[in-house]
Amino acid sequence: LGPNHPDVASTLVNLGNVLVIDERFADADPLYKRALAIQEAALGKEHPKVAFTLHNLGYAAEAQKRYAEAEDFNRRAIAIREASLGKDHLEIATTLNSLGNVLLAQKKYSEAETVFQRALAIYERSVGINHPNAALTAFNISRLEAARGKSKAALDWSRKSVNALLVAA
Repeated sequence: LGPNHPDVASTLVNLGNVLVIDERFADADPLYKRALAIQEAALGKEHPKVAFTLHNLGYAAEAQKRYAEAEDFNRRAIAIREASLGKDHLEIATTLNSLGNVLLAQKKYSEAETVFQRALAIYERSVGINHPNAALTAFNISRLEAARGKSKAALDWSRKSVNALLVAA
């Protein structure tokens, strides 16, 4: 296959994912970045696999509090996914949720709300309000409201999240 084959990139992404599970984010970074370089060269910069790797890079950067970098990775992943999958695909909702967390960490509350609401709307249309991913997004909105000092709204969103999980169980 050779060192620059897309299958090598897939293996590097998988190894990075194992390191992320072990919370070794700094060790995952170079694997993801090497995979990204291989994918962009072999598949093109707009390929869906590139978006997947960018999403993973965003998560690793967020975990290391490199929020501006995480925001860039997530925005790029969303743009690629929208172009290849359409604006309402579940993979976009997943990355929107990640982007919302990054924006929340940067105290960009208004933009985080817009992003979380869009993710939640996609989940509601695609898998229903009681899906665990929709519940997670509702919980993230509760975190946003708490950060804004809106305790009643935070509690309401927390209840929606818990209720969705109870129904799904």
